[in-house]
Amino acid sequence: MTIVFRESTDLAVIRSPWITRWLSAIVCLAWLVGCAGPGPTLMPEWPIAQNVLPSGAIERFYDSDNDGRQDYYERLSADGRITVLGYDTDGDGRIDRRVDLERIDPATQRDLVILLDSIPYEMVCEQWDKGRFRLFPRPTRVISPFPVMTDLSFAEFFDVSPCPGMESIYFDGRHIVGGVGQYLTWKNSPWLTHVDYSMRTLAHGVTYYFPLPWFGHELKRIEDLVGERAAGTTTVAYCVGTSAVGANSGRAGHLAALVKLDRFCRSIVRRSEGRVRISLLSDHGHTLTAGRLVRLAAGLERLGYHVGRNLKGEDAVVVTPFGMVSCAAIYTNAPAAVARDALDIDGVRLTAYRDGDSVVVVGRDGQARIHRSSFGYRYDVETGDPLRLTGVIDGLHGSGHVDSEGFAADGRLFDATIDHDFPDALHRLWRAFQGLMEYVPDVLVSLDSDRFCGSGTMTAMFRLEGIHGDLGLTSSTGFAMSMAGPLPAAIRMEDLRDALRRVGAEVPPASE
Repeated sequence: MTIVFRESTDLAVIRSPWITRWLSAIVCLAWLVGCAGPGPTLMPEWPIAQNVLPSGAIERFYDSDNDGRQDYYERLSADGRITVLGYDTDGDGRIDRRVDLERIDPATQRDLVILLDSIPYEMVCEQWDKGRFRLFPRPTRVISPFPVMTDLSFAEFFDVSPCPGMESIYFDGRHIVGGVGQYLTWKNSPWLTHVDYSMRTLAHGVTYYFPLPWFGHELKRIEDLVGERAAGTTTVAYCVGTSAVGANSGRAGHLAALVKLDRFCRSIVRRSEGRVRISLLSDHGHTLTAGRLVRLAAGLERLGYHVGRNLKGEDAVVVTPFGMVSCAAIYTNAPAAVARDALDIDGVRLTAYRDGDSVVVVGRDGQARIHRSSFGYRYDVETGDPLRLTGVIDGLHGSGHVDSEGFAADGRLFDATIDHDFPDALHRLWRAFQGLMEYVPDVLVSLDSDRFCGSGTMTAMFRLEGIHGDLGLTSSTGFAMSMAGPLPAAIRMEDLRDALRRVGAEVPPASE
Protein backbone atom coordinates (compact mmCIF):
# COMPACT_ATOMS: atom_id res chain seq x y z
CA MET A 1 0.00 0.00 0.00
CA THR A 2 1.15 3.59 -0.59
CA ILE A 3 0.95 6.38 1.87
CA VAL A 4 2.08 9.81 0.66
CA PHE A 5 -0.36 11.87 -1.42
CA ARG A 6 0.73 12.84 -4.89
CA GLU A 7 1.71 16.47 -5.31
CA SER A 8 0.52 19.03 -7.88
CA THR A 9 -2.33 16.94 -9.34
CA ASP A 10 -3.75 15.66 -6.06
CA LEU A 11 -6.36 18.35 -5.60
CA ALA A 12 -8.08 17.30 -8.77
CA VAL A 13 -7.88 13.66 -7.79
CA ILE A 14 -9.20 14.21 -4.27
CA ARG A 15 -12.21 16.15 -5.61
CA SER A 16 -13.41 13.11 -7.57
CA PRO A 17 -16.40 11.33 -5.96
CA TRP A 18 -14.79 7.89 -5.69
CA ILE A 19 -11.67 9.29 -4.00
CA THR A 20 -13.92 11.17 -1.58
CA ARG A 21 -15.73 7.92 -0.78
CA TRP A 22 -12.41 6.15 -0.12
CA LEU A 23 -11.17 8.93 2.14
CA SER A 24 -14.50 8.91 3.99
CA ALA A 25 -14.19 5.15 4.44
CA ILE A 26 -10.72 5.54 5.95
CA VAL A 27 -11.98 8.23 8.33
CA CYS A 28 -14.77 5.89 9.41
CA LEU A 29 -12.30 3.05 9.78
CA ALA A 30 -10.10 5.22 11.97
CA TRP A 31 -13.13 5.95 14.16
CA LEU A 32 -14.03 2.24 14.37
CA VAL A 33 -10.59 0.99 15.36
CA GLY A 34 -9.80 3.95 17.60
CA CYS A 35 -6.46 5.54 18.26
CA ALA A 36 -3.21 3.64 18.50
CA GLY A 37 -3.13 3.92 22.27
CA PRO A 38 -0.07 4.07 24.51
CA GLY A 39 3.28 2.97 23.19
CA PRO A 40 5.67 0.44 24.73
CA THR A 41 8.25 0.98 27.43
CA LEU A 42 11.49 2.03 25.75
CA MET A 43 15.07 2.30 26.87
CA PRO A 44 16.56 5.81 26.76
CA GLU A 45 18.02 6.37 23.33
CA TRP A 46 21.44 7.44 24.69
CA PRO A 47 23.46 6.53 27.79
CA ILE A 48 24.27 9.28 30.31
CA ALA A 49 27.83 7.97 30.70
CA GLN A 50 30.15 5.47 29.03
CA ASN A 51 33.44 3.83 30.01
CA VAL A 52 35.90 2.01 27.77
CA LEU A 53 37.75 -0.69 29.76
CA PRO A 54 41.36 -1.80 29.11
CA SER A 55 40.05 -5.11 27.69
CA GLY A 56 38.15 -3.21 24.99
CA ALA A 57 34.80 -3.84 26.66
CA ILE A 58 32.42 -0.88 27.02
CA GLU A 59 30.12 0.04 29.90
CA ARG A 60 27.06 2.15 29.10
CA PHE A 61 25.18 3.73 32.01
CA TYR A 62 21.50 4.74 31.75
CA ASP A 63 18.86 6.61 33.68
CA SER A 64 16.00 4.23 32.92
CA ASP A 65 13.42 5.91 35.18
CA ASN A 66 14.20 9.54 34.30
CA ASP A 67 15.10 10.64 37.83
CA GLY A 68 18.45 12.09 36.83
CA ARG A 69 20.57 9.23 38.23
CA GLN A 70 22.12 6.24 36.57
CA ASP A 71 20.33 3.07 37.64
CA TYR A 72 21.18 0.54 34.93
CA TYR A 73 24.08 -0.40 32.74
CA GLU A 74 24.94 -2.62 29.79
CA ARG A 75 28.37 -4.09 29.39
CA LEU A 76 29.47 -4.75 25.83
CA SER A 77 32.21 -7.27 25.16
CA ALA A 78 35.21 -6.37 23.02
CA ASP A 79 33.35 -7.71 19.97
CA GLY A 80 30.43 -5.35 20.64
CA ARG A 81 27.79 -7.68 22.12
CA ILE A 82 25.80 -6.81 25.24
CA THR A 83 26.79 -9.59 27.65
CA VAL A 84 26.16 -8.22 31.16
CA LEU A 85 23.31 -6.19 32.63
CA GLY A 86 23.76 -4.12 35.79
CA TYR A 87 21.13 -2.78 38.23
CA ASP A 88 21.07 -0.23 41.05
CA THR A 89 18.74 -1.99 43.49
CA ASP A 90 18.94 0.43 46.46
CA GLY A 91 18.72 3.80 44.71
CA ASP A 92 22.19 5.03 45.62
CA GLY A 93 23.22 5.59 42.00
CA ARG A 94 25.66 2.67 42.00
CA ILE A 95 25.37 -0.63 40.17
CA ASP A 96 25.21 -3.34 42.82
CA ARG A 97 23.77 -6.36 40.98
CA ARG A 98 24.83 -7.85 37.66
CA VAL A 99 23.28 -10.41 35.31
CA ASP A 100 25.52 -12.33 32.91
CA LEU A 101 23.37 -13.06 29.86
CA GLU A 102 25.54 -15.99 28.87
CA ARG A 103 24.96 -17.76 32.20
CA ILE A 104 21.17 -17.55 32.44
CA ASP A 105 19.50 -20.95 32.75
CA PRO A 106 17.52 -21.45 29.50
CA ALA A 107 14.77 -23.16 31.51
CA THR A 108 14.02 -19.81 33.16
CA GLN A 109 13.72 -17.91 29.89
CA ARG A 110 10.83 -17.03 27.62
CA ASP A 111 11.30 -16.78 23.86
CA LEU A 112 9.97 -13.87 21.82
CA VAL A 113 10.02 -14.15 18.04
CA ILE A 114 9.04 -10.96 16.19
CA LEU A 115 8.15 -11.19 12.51
CA LEU A 116 8.68 -7.78 10.92
CA ASP A 117 7.22 -6.76 7.60
CA SER A 118 9.49 -5.29 4.90
CA ILE A 119 12.69 -4.40 6.75
CA PRO A 120 15.71 -4.50 4.38
CA TYR A 121 18.88 -6.30 5.42
CA GLU A 122 21.18 -3.41 4.52
CA MET A 123 19.48 -0.99 6.91
CA VAL A 124 19.71 -3.38 9.86
CA CYS A 125 23.41 -3.95 9.15
CA GLU A 126 23.93 -0.21 9.00
CA GLN A 127 22.29 0.26 12.39
CA TRP A 128 24.22 -2.67 13.90
CA ASP A 129 27.46 -1.07 12.70
CA LYS A 130 26.41 2.14 14.45
CA GLY A 131 25.99 0.31 17.77
CA ARG A 132 22.32 -0.62 17.80
CA PHE A 133 20.89 -4.15 18.19
CA ARG A 134 23.94 -5.25 20.19
CA LEU A 135 21.88 -7.81 22.10
CA PHE A 136 22.26 -9.80 18.89
CA PRO A 137 25.08 -11.13 16.73
CA ARG A 138 25.59 -9.40 13.40
CA PRO A 139 22.46 -9.69 11.21
CA THR A 140 22.04 -12.63 8.87
CA ARG A 141 21.03 -12.13 5.25
CA VAL A 142 17.74 -13.94 4.53
CA ILE A 143 16.72 -14.61 0.92
CA SER A 144 12.95 -14.61 0.48
CA PRO A 145 11.00 -16.71 -2.00
CA PHE A 146 9.82 -15.21 -5.27
CA PRO A 147 7.30 -13.65 -5.67
CA VAL A 148 8.56 -11.60 -2.72
CA MET A 149 5.35 -11.47 -0.70
CA THR A 150 4.64 -11.65 3.04
CA ASP A 151 2.33 -14.66 2.94
CA LEU A 152 4.66 -16.69 0.74
CA SER A 153 7.70 -15.82 2.85
CA PHE A 154 6.24 -16.63 6.24
CA ALA A 155 4.51 -19.75 4.91
CA GLU A 156 7.98 -20.96 3.90
CA PHE A 157 9.38 -19.99 7.31
CA PHE A 158 6.79 -22.06 9.16
CA ASP A 159 6.81 -24.83 6.53
CA VAL A 160 3.09 -24.53 5.79
CA SER A 161 3.22 -23.75 2.05
CA PRO A 162 1.36 -23.56 -0.24
CA CYS A 163 -0.65 -20.39 0.14
CA PRO A 164 -3.74 -20.32 -2.09
CA GLY A 165 -2.36 -17.49 -4.23
CA MET A 166 0.39 -14.94 -4.65
CA GLU A 167 -1.85 -12.38 -2.95
CA SER A 168 -5.34 -12.34 -1.46
CA ILE A 169 -6.86 -12.35 -4.94
CA TYR A 170 -6.13 -15.08 -7.51
CA PHE A 171 -7.65 -17.14 -10.31
CA ASP A 172 -8.67 -20.69 -9.38
CA GLY A 173 -9.01 -21.93 -12.97
CA ARG A 174 -12.64 -20.89 -13.25
CA HIS A 175 -13.16 -17.70 -11.26
CA ILE A 176 -11.29 -14.80 -9.71
CA VAL A 177 -11.33 -15.53 -5.99
CA GLY A 178 -10.73 -13.29 -3.02
CA GLY A 179 -10.08 -9.61 -2.61
CA VAL A 180 -10.50 -7.38 0.41
CA GLY A 181 -12.65 -9.95 2.23
CA GLN A 182 -9.98 -12.60 1.72
CA TYR A 183 -7.35 -10.21 3.06
CA LEU A 184 -9.40 -9.21 6.10
CA THR A 185 -9.94 -12.85 7.06
CA TRP A 186 -6.32 -13.94 6.44
CA LYS A 187 -7.42 -16.73 4.09
CA ASN A 188 -4.18 -16.50 2.12
CA SER A 189 -2.10 -16.68 5.32
CA PRO A 190 -1.74 -20.27 6.63
CA TRP A 191 1.31 -19.18 8.66
CA LEU A 192 -0.85 -17.12 11.03
CA THR A 193 -1.87 -20.25 12.93
CA HIS A 194 1.62 -20.07 14.51
CA VAL A 195 1.37 -16.40 15.50
CA ASP A 196 0.21 -15.31 18.95
CA TYR A 197 -0.23 -11.63 18.12
CA SER A 198 -1.01 -9.77 14.93
CA MET A 199 -2.91 -6.54 14.50
CA ARG A 200 -6.50 -6.84 13.34
CA THR A 201 -6.57 -6.48 9.58
CA LEU A 202 -9.33 -3.91 9.90
CA ALA A 203 -6.72 -1.57 11.37
CA HIS A 204 -4.13 -2.09 8.61
CA GLY A 205 -5.43 0.74 6.44
CA VAL A 206 -5.22 3.21 9.32
CA THR A 207 -1.74 1.93 10.15
CA TYR A 208 -0.54 2.90 6.67
CA TYR A 209 -1.78 6.46 7.29
CA PHE A 210 -0.29 6.79 10.79
CA PRO A 211 2.47 4.17 10.83
CA LEU A 212 4.76 5.08 13.75
CA PRO A 213 2.03 5.40 16.41
CA TRP A 214 0.46 2.13 15.28
CA PHE A 215 3.83 0.40 15.21
CA GLY A 216 4.22 1.57 18.79
CA HIS A 217 0.77 0.11 19.51
CA GLU A 218 1.94 -3.25 18.14
CA LEU A 219 5.04 -3.21 20.30
CA LYS A 220 2.95 -2.36 23.37
CA ARG A 221 0.64 -5.30 22.73
CA ILE A 222 3.67 -7.57 22.35
CA GLU A 223 5.17 -6.20 25.56
CA ASP A 224 1.96 -6.92 27.47
CA LEU A 225 1.60 -10.40 26.00
CA VAL A 226 5.17 -11.43 26.80
CA GLY A 227 4.73 -10.12 30.33
CA GLU A 228 1.88 -12.57 30.86
CA ARG A 229 3.81 -15.62 29.68
CA ALA A 230 5.55 -18.14 31.94
CA ALA A 231 9.12 -19.40 31.68
CA GLY A 232 9.62 -21.96 28.94
CA THR A 233 6.99 -20.44 26.63
CA THR A 234 7.38 -18.87 23.20
CA THR A 235 5.52 -15.81 21.93
CA VAL A 236 5.41 -15.24 18.18
CA ALA A 237 4.27 -11.80 17.02
CA TYR A 238 3.84 -10.17 13.62
CA CYS A 239 4.20 -6.41 13.01
CA VAL A 240 2.76 -4.81 9.87
CA GLY A 241 3.79 -1.33 11.07
CA THR A 242 7.33 -1.68 9.73
CA SER A 243 5.91 -2.13 6.23
CA ALA A 244 3.77 0.96 6.71
CA VAL A 245 6.64 3.22 7.81
CA GLY A 246 8.77 2.12 4.85
CA ALA A 247 5.95 2.49 2.33
CA ASN A 248 5.07 5.87 3.77
CA SER A 249 8.48 7.44 4.36
CA GLY A 250 11.10 5.16 2.81
CA ARG A 251 14.51 5.14 4.49
CA ALA A 252 13.56 7.75 7.10
CA GLY A 253 10.53 5.70 8.13
CA HIS A 254 12.50 2.48 8.49
CA LEU A 255 15.19 4.28 10.46
CA ALA A 256 12.65 5.61 12.97
CA ALA A 257 11.12 2.15 13.34
CA LEU A 258 14.50 0.47 13.81
CA VAL A 259 15.55 2.91 16.52
CA LYS A 260 12.28 2.26 18.34
CA LEU A 261 12.64 -1.51 17.88
CA ASP A 262 16.15 -1.52 19.34
CA ARG A 263 15.04 0.50 22.36
CA PHE A 264 12.05 -1.82 22.80
CA CYS A 265 14.15 -4.99 22.72
CA ARG A 266 16.63 -3.62 25.25
CA SER A 267 13.78 -2.54 27.51
CA ILE A 268 12.20 -6.01 27.42
CA VAL A 269 15.56 -7.59 28.29
CA ARG A 270 16.24 -5.05 31.07
CA ARG A 271 12.85 -5.49 32.72
CA SER A 272 13.00 -9.30 32.50
CA GLU A 273 16.60 -9.33 33.78
CA GLY A 274 17.65 -11.17 30.64
CA ARG A 275 14.96 -13.84 30.87
CA VAL A 276 13.34 -12.97 27.56
CA ARG A 277 15.35 -14.28 24.62
CA ILE A 278 14.46 -12.35 21.46
CA SER A 279 14.71 -13.35 17.81
CA LEU A 280 13.96 -10.86 15.01
CA LEU A 281 13.37 -11.48 11.32
CA SER A 282 11.79 -9.78 8.34
CA ASP A 283 9.84 -11.39 5.54
CA HIS A 284 11.72 -9.53 2.79
CA GLY A 285 13.41 -6.27 1.91
CA HIS A 286 12.20 -2.91 0.59
CA THR A 287 13.68 -0.97 -2.33
CA LEU A 288 13.13 2.43 -0.62
CA THR A 289 12.43 4.15 -3.92
CA ALA A 290 9.39 6.08 -5.08
CA GLY A 291 7.36 3.87 -7.39
CA ARG A 292 5.62 4.33 -10.72
CA LEU A 293 2.62 2.30 -11.83
CA VAL A 294 2.88 -0.38 -14.53
CA ARG A 295 -0.50 -0.71 -16.21
CA LEU A 296 -0.16 -4.39 -16.92
CA ALA A 297 -3.74 -5.09 -18.00
CA ALA A 298 -3.81 -2.11 -20.37
CA GLY A 299 -0.45 -3.14 -21.78
CA LEU A 300 -1.67 -6.67 -22.48
CA GLU A 301 -4.79 -5.24 -24.16
CA ARG A 302 -2.57 -3.10 -26.41
CA LEU A 303 -0.65 -6.25 -27.34
CA GLY A 304 -3.85 -7.88 -28.56
CA TYR A 305 -4.87 -9.93 -25.53
CA HIS A 306 -8.34 -9.94 -24.05
CA VAL A 307 -8.13 -9.22 -20.31
CA GLY A 308 -11.14 -10.64 -18.52
CA ARG A 309 -12.35 -12.90 -15.73
CA ASN A 310 -11.95 -16.25 -17.47
CA LEU A 311 -9.72 -18.01 -20.00
CA LYS A 312 -12.14 -18.60 -22.84
CA GLY A 313 -10.00 -18.28 -25.94
CA GLU A 314 -6.29 -18.36 -26.79
CA ASP A 315 -6.00 -14.59 -26.44
CA ALA A 316 -7.69 -14.53 -23.03
CA VAL A 317 -5.68 -13.53 -19.97
CA VAL A 318 -6.59 -12.92 -16.34
CA VAL A 319 -4.63 -10.52 -14.15
CA THR A 320 -5.32 -10.08 -10.44
CA PRO A 321 -3.85 -6.80 -9.11
CA PHE A 322 -4.29 -6.23 -5.38
CA GLY A 323 -1.45 -4.73 -3.37
CA MET A 324 1.04 -2.27 -4.83
CA VAL A 325 4.01 -4.56 -5.46
CA SER A 326 6.80 -5.04 -8.01
CA CYS A 327 5.59 -8.45 -9.20
CA ALA A 328 2.46 -9.73 -10.85
CA ALA A 329 0.56 -12.89 -11.75
CA ILE A 330 -0.89 -13.63 -15.17
CA TYR A 331 -3.18 -16.56 -15.99
CA THR A 332 -3.31 -17.61 -19.63
CA ASN A 333 -3.66 -20.52 -22.06
CA ALA A 334 -0.56 -19.33 -23.94
CA PRO A 335 2.16 -18.76 -21.32
CA ALA A 336 5.11 -18.76 -23.72
CA ALA A 337 3.59 -16.08 -25.94
CA VAL A 338 2.37 -13.96 -23.03
CA ALA A 339 5.72 -14.19 -21.24
CA ARG A 340 7.53 -13.05 -24.36
CA ASP A 341 5.05 -10.29 -25.26
CA ALA A 342 4.82 -8.87 -21.73
CA LEU A 343 8.46 -7.77 -22.01
CA ASP A 344 7.21 -5.06 -24.38
CA ILE A 345 5.32 -3.41 -21.51
CA ASP A 346 7.31 -0.59 -19.94
CA GLY A 347 8.54 -1.61 -16.49
CA VAL A 348 8.47 -5.39 -16.99
CA ARG A 349 11.98 -6.74 -16.40
CA LEU A 350 11.57 -10.54 -16.36
CA THR A 351 8.85 -13.09 -16.92
CA ALA A 352 8.80 -16.80 -16.18
CA TYR A 353 6.58 -19.78 -16.91
CA ARG A 354 6.64 -23.54 -16.49
CA ASP A 355 7.22 -25.65 -19.60
CA GLY A 356 7.12 -29.39 -18.95
CA ASP A 357 9.96 -30.34 -16.61
CA SER A 358 11.64 -26.93 -16.83
CA VAL A 359 11.02 -23.29 -15.96
CA VAL A 360 11.63 -20.74 -18.69
CA VAL A 361 12.75 -17.24 -17.79
CA VAL A 362 12.50 -14.44 -20.34
CA GLY A 363 14.15 -11.06 -20.01
CA ARG A 364 15.27 -8.08 -22.01
CA ASP A 365 18.65 -9.81 -22.30
CA GLY A 366 17.39 -13.11 -23.69
CA GLN A 367 15.83 -16.38 -22.63
CA ALA A 368 17.01 -19.36 -20.56
CA ARG A 369 15.65 -22.62 -19.25
CA ILE A 370 16.03 -23.90 -15.66
CA HIS A 371 16.23 -27.63 -14.87
CA ARG A 372 16.39 -29.28 -11.45
CA SER A 373 18.10 -32.47 -10.26
CA SER A 374 18.91 -33.95 -6.85
CA PHE A 375 22.36 -32.31 -7.17
CA GLY A 376 21.27 -28.79 -8.05
CA TYR A 377 20.21 -26.62 -10.98
CA ARG A 378 21.14 -26.27 -14.64
CA TYR A 379 20.88 -22.96 -16.45
CA ASP A 380 20.53 -23.51 -20.20
CA VAL A 381 20.86 -20.22 -22.05
CA GLU A 382 18.90 -20.11 -25.30
CA THR A 383 19.57 -16.46 -26.14
CA GLY A 384 21.50 -13.82 -24.22
CA ASP A 385 21.72 -14.22 -20.43
CA PRO A 386 18.49 -12.99 -18.77
CA LEU A 387 19.60 -13.74 -15.18
CA ARG A 388 23.25 -12.71 -15.72
CA LEU A 389 24.44 -16.07 -14.41
CA THR A 390 26.77 -17.29 -17.15
CA GLY A 391 29.87 -15.99 -15.37
CA VAL A 392 28.73 -17.49 -12.05
CA ILE A 393 28.15 -20.90 -13.61
CA ASP A 394 31.51 -20.74 -15.37
CA GLY A 395 33.18 -20.05 -12.02
CA LEU A 396 31.49 -23.06 -10.47
CA HIS A 397 32.66 -25.19 -13.41
CA GLY A 398 36.20 -24.07 -12.73
CA SER A 399 35.99 -24.99 -9.04
CA GLY A 400 34.51 -28.43 -9.68
CA HIS A 401 30.98 -27.75 -8.45
CA VAL A 402 29.16 -28.64 -11.69
CA ASP A 403 28.41 -32.27 -12.47
CA SER A 404 28.77 -34.11 -15.78
CA GLU A 405 25.24 -33.17 -16.84
CA GLY A 406 25.79 -29.47 -16.22
CA PHE A 407 23.96 -29.17 -12.89
CA ALA A 408 25.54 -26.74 -10.44
CA ALA A 409 25.57 -27.79 -6.78
CA ASP A 410 22.61 -26.15 -5.06
CA GLY A 411 24.46 -24.95 -1.94
CA ARG A 412 27.42 -23.60 -3.91
CA LEU A 413 25.09 -21.81 -6.29
CA PHE A 414 23.31 -20.22 -3.35
CA ASP A 415 26.59 -19.04 -1.82
CA ALA A 416 27.75 -17.63 -5.16
CA THR A 417 24.60 -15.56 -5.74
CA ILE A 418 23.57 -14.19 -2.34
CA ASP A 419 24.62 -10.66 -3.37
CA HIS A 420 23.87 -11.10 -7.08
CA ASP A 421 21.42 -8.84 -8.93
CA PHE A 422 18.98 -11.76 -8.67
CA PRO A 423 19.96 -13.72 -5.55
CA ASP A 424 19.38 -17.50 -5.57
CA ALA A 425 17.34 -17.00 -8.73
CA LEU A 426 17.30 -20.56 -10.08
CA HIS A 427 16.00 -22.07 -6.87
CA ARG A 428 13.48 -19.30 -6.27
CA LEU A 429 12.05 -19.38 -9.78
CA TRP A 430 11.81 -23.17 -9.64
CA ARG A 431 10.11 -23.08 -6.25
CA ALA A 432 7.64 -20.46 -7.48
CA PHE A 433 6.09 -23.09 -9.75
CA GLN A 434 6.58 -26.05 -7.38
CA GLY A 435 4.57 -25.91 -4.17
CA LEU A 436 4.71 -22.25 -3.17
CA MET A 437 1.13 -21.51 -4.29
CA GLU A 438 -1.90 -23.72 -4.70
CA TYR A 439 -3.23 -21.84 -7.72
CA VAL A 440 0.02 -21.26 -9.58
CA PRO A 441 -0.04 -18.39 -12.10
CA ASP A 442 0.80 -19.39 -15.66
CA VAL A 443 3.21 -16.46 -15.97
CA LEU A 444 5.02 -14.69 -13.16
CA VAL A 445 6.26 -11.15 -13.73
CA SER A 446 9.15 -9.35 -12.05
CA LEU A 447 9.18 -5.59 -12.58
CA ASP A 448 11.91 -3.00 -12.37
CA SER A 449 12.61 -2.22 -8.74
CA ASP A 450 11.04 1.24 -8.97
CA ARG A 451 7.83 0.08 -10.66
CA PHE A 452 4.72 -1.61 -9.30
CA CYS A 453 1.42 -3.15 -10.31
CA GLY A 454 -1.65 -2.89 -8.17
CA SER A 455 -4.93 -1.27 -7.34
CA GLY A 456 -5.83 1.74 -9.46
CA THR A 457 -7.70 3.23 -6.52
CA MET A 458 -4.75 3.05 -4.20
CA THR A 459 -2.43 4.34 -6.89
CA ALA A 460 -4.57 7.44 -7.32
CA MET A 461 -4.65 8.05 -3.58
CA PHE A 462 -1.05 7.34 -2.56
CA ARG A 463 2.55 7.38 -3.64
CA LEU A 464 4.87 4.56 -2.60
CA GLU A 465 8.24 5.27 -1.01
CA GLY A 466 9.12 1.59 -0.56
CA ILE A 467 8.42 -1.38 -2.83
CA HIS A 468 8.87 -5.16 -2.76
CA GLY A 469 7.89 -8.15 -4.83
CA ASP A 470 10.48 -8.41 -7.60
CA LEU A 471 13.36 -10.85 -8.02
CA GLY A 472 16.00 -8.16 -7.41
CA LEU A 473 18.49 -8.05 -4.56
CA THR A 474 17.09 -5.33 -2.30
CA SER A 475 13.48 -6.48 -2.49
CA SER A 476 14.50 -10.10 -1.94
CA THR A 477 16.79 -9.72 1.07
CA GLY A 478 15.45 -9.56 4.59
CA PHE A 479 17.32 -10.16 7.83
CA ALA A 480 17.35 -12.34 10.94
CA MET A 481 19.20 -12.30 14.26
CA SER A 482 18.71 -14.02 17.59
CA MET A 483 19.97 -13.59 21.12
CA ALA A 484 20.21 -17.40 21.17
CA GLY A 485 23.30 -17.35 18.98
CA PRO A 486 24.85 -16.57 15.60
CA LEU A 487 23.12 -17.76 12.45
CA PRO A 488 24.72 -18.53 9.06
CA ALA A 489 25.85 -15.43 7.19
CA ALA A 490 23.13 -16.03 4.59
CA ILE A 491 20.19 -18.40 4.50
CA ARG A 492 16.98 -19.12 2.61
CA MET A 493 13.75 -18.22 4.36
CA GLU A 494 12.64 -21.86 4.14
CA ASP A 495 15.68 -22.94 6.17
CA LEU A 496 15.63 -20.17 8.76
CA ARG A 497 13.27 -21.69 11.32
CA ASP A 498 15.39 -24.81 11.69
CA ALA A 499 18.54 -22.68 11.92
CA LEU A 500 17.01 -20.68 14.77
CA ARG A 501 16.08 -23.87 16.56
CA ARG A 502 19.61 -25.20 16.16
CA VAL A 503 21.07 -22.22 18.04
CA GLY A 504 18.52 -22.64 20.82
CA ALA A 505 15.66 -20.28 19.92
CA GLU A 506 12.32 -21.98 20.55
CA VAL A 507 10.32 -21.43 17.36
CA PRO A 508 7.22 -23.61 17.07
CA PRO A 509 7.53 -26.28 14.37
CA ALA A 510 4.78 -26.73 11.81
CA SER A 511 3.40 -29.77 13.64
CA GLU A 512 2.53 -27.78 16.77
